[in-house]
Amino acid sequence: MFGLVGLMPDYAMIVVGANMGVSKMTREHLGICLALQVPIFIVVTKVDIAPEQVYEDTMKVIEKICLSPQVAKQPHFIKDDTDMSLMAHAMPDKIICPIFSISNVTGLGLEKLKEFMSILKSRTQISGQFGKPSDPVEFLIDGFYQVRGVGIVVAGTLLSGTVLPGDTLLLGPNKQGTFDPVQVKTIHHKRIDVEQALAGQAVCFSIKTQVKKEQLKRNNFRKGMVLLDKEAQPMPIYDFEATVIIIQQATTIKPNY
Repeated sequence: MFGLVGLMPDYAMIVVGANMGVSKMTREHLGICLALQVPIFIVVTKVDIAPEQVYEDTMKVIEKICLSPQVAKQPHFIKDDTDMSLMAHAMPDKIICPIFSISNVTGLGLEKLKEFMSILKSRTQISGQFGKPSDPVEFLIDGFYQVRGVGIVVAGTLLSGTVLPGDTLLLGPNKQGTFDPVQVKTIHHKRIDVEQALAGQAVCFSIKTQVKKEQLKRNNFRKGMVLLDKEAQPMPIYDFEATVIIIQQATTIKPNY
């Protein structure tokens, strides 16, 4: 859930064991992807050890699920002559569902899967989840670390704006409900030191406080805190309205749950 919600992926790859079939967990993952409107493709693996009848039954179940009203996707079984560019370009429309059959032992189907993944386009600008690089900075914190020799490092997703080393941002809300200025010392993207972070990227910032006689410690942070543009005038909110989609629930939901 955290990976799909917090990291805002462009696509989701659902892996199904040809010899095991579609499990309850597979159905749960599919339901979450559909609820979050993340385009999906399916990879059926271990075809080298699956009996032919079991493999065929698995493919029939997958096709039936794709065509069901709840999923409403057109299944496309990938073959040797399938045009991968057409498949990749159609993915953002969320209408088709490519289905790959592969074996990591024999290598069957792997080249087609690699080709497909290499030409998938980022959905950062069309997903509606991110602002523009020119917008005010909004960075959602989902991880925080105390790194020896570096200090406090925060990790998360840059929802909008552009951040450069040396920039001053507002960190909060803290336990008092306020936002304090911090300075970005360095930026890492995909574990590489970079000169800027752009909207849509998952990055890490090493930061230091600009409040005198204070030190940043791990217990100052919690998931859901943000870094905002220094010109922002944020106000913490304690109550809000939300639309909640219940995918599966084992217990009764009642007030105070």
